[in-house]
Amino acid sequence: MQFYAKDIMSTHLVTVRPEMTAREAMELFTVNRISGAPVVDGSGRLKGVITASDILRASLEWPDPMSSYFLREPILEEELSRHGFHLEHINEDLVDNLMSREVFKAHPDTPVADLALKMFKARIHRVIVVDPSDQAPQGVVTTFDLLKLLAEGYSIQEFLEDAEGWLGEPRSYTR
Repeated sequence: MQFYAKDIMSTHLVTVRPEMTAREAMELFTVNRISGAPVVDGSGRLKGVITASDILRASLEWPDPMSSYFLREPILEEELSRHGFHLEHINEDLVDNLMSREVFKAHPDTPVADLALKMFKARIHRVIVVDPSDQAPQGVVTTFDLLKLLAEGYSIQEFLEDAEGWLGEPRSYTR
């Protein structure tokens, strides 16, 4: 059975505005237990993506501290506190200055295998699902959504069969 972005995307979309401060965005992430969000303008048009990594990199003196490991609760809070860093230390820079304008987007009918390949190759944790007509964000697919799909019984073999187009020769990963 083939799955599409619309089948697994989160539609409870938390968005950030470009004029918000980094601290406001991080507080929003903390309250919603997320690590990033699309940035939209007043008309709801997608302008970029901001992540906790973007914000922390701009606020911390660490060379490159952020990895997925650090962004999990309660590890993030624990690690930052251990270094004497709290949310009030987040700089007041605007989201507009920190966000990535290169947004990885997909349409609701994009096959999950294509999403996974895009995420793997780009080393990203989220793809914004947009309306094909106006490019407005409709949802987001994260690495957790892909893992949930596997946990619910979508087998690796089914995934590989769906992904045959980008893998070339079909492969078997059975032992």
